Amino acid sequence: MERLEEAGAALAEKAATSTRERIAARVDVEVPGVAVRVDMDGIVLTGRGLRARLLSEPVLRWIGSLVR
Repeated sequence: MERLEEAGAALAEKAATSTRERIAARVDVEVPGVAVRVDMDGIVLTGRGLRARLLSEPVLRWIGSLVR
């Protein structure tokens, strides 16, 4: 049972990593002027005026919509 749990955890981590990388790539293409970095906890966006852009650019508020 322990090996099954370990295999499941490894598959889940692989899927999460793949999803983070895919979202980061889409953000990099669709949101100019934003630097994207993937780390173990998620995706880090940096850029000039990013807080203000969060209000005016829906793609920044709904990052998850880029998963499709």
